Amino acid sequence: MHTNMQILVVDDEPAIRLLLKHIFKTLRPDYRVSTAIDGPEALIELQQQLFNLVIIDYQLPGMNGLELAYNVYKRWPRTGIVLISGHPPPDIRRHLKQLGLTHYLKKPFSPMQLLEVVDDVLGYC
Repeated sequence: MHTNMQILVVDDEPAIRLLLKHIFKTLRPDYRVSTAIDGPEALIELQQQLFNLVIIDYQLPGMNGLELAYNVYKRWPRTGIVLISGHPPPDIRRHLKQLGLTHYLKKPFSPMQLLEVVDDVLGYC
């Protein structure tokens, strides 16, 4: 199992950020989790630190999650990306495919579903 993974959670809802941090702290205690409330804050975090994975909510203020995912993919192509959303647009899968992204979770999801997708992105199951 990978250790010392750096994960950035980007969600404007404090409860979601806290929940995801708690899931990783409990089930993957070696992972380091940082958070950001929106796209601009996430880009600042990414410029300051290397992350293995970014978990991005689709509905963010200003820059939506797809726009942020595109920026991350173009600037840090080795960083894994998982898009999450409670209310995705109907054509979300097409947009993800256009960006070359394959990992998406619809809220609500279980901790085990989250870890399964994260493990897949990080290259192991």
